[in-house]
Amino acid sequence: VTALADQRLSTGLLGAAMAELWQAQLVVAGRWARTLAEVARVAPGHREAMLTVAFAALRGDPADAPKDLARLLEFVHEQCVVGGQRVVDPEARRWLEGLTRGGKTAKLKKELLAR
Repeated sequence: VTALADQRLSTGLLGAAMAELWQAQLVVAGRWARTLAEVARVAPGHREAMLTVAFAALRGDPADAPKDLARLLEFVHEQCVVGGQRVVDPEARRWLEGLTRGGKTAKLKKELLAR
């Protein structure tokens, strides 16, 4: 939170690091989603920053996405609704378009791409 306020945190770099960790199956997406949500609640600027981080994390091969991806997509969807935003990151949109999971993940994907 302080690193964001002091502008010492690059949201793009943090998102890229998250993407690499997810692709290697080294982290649990649900835990990251919970942490991003906690930071996003601090202030509107923090919400926007954490949404940017989440968008930047949607990289690589969607087939290699973590199993609990729906929790992260729930976070992204919630933040988009709250902020009246849509998925404007072209790489994140392409990543979502390539995602072939079913169930809740498919529903969230569809809602995010419709925004």
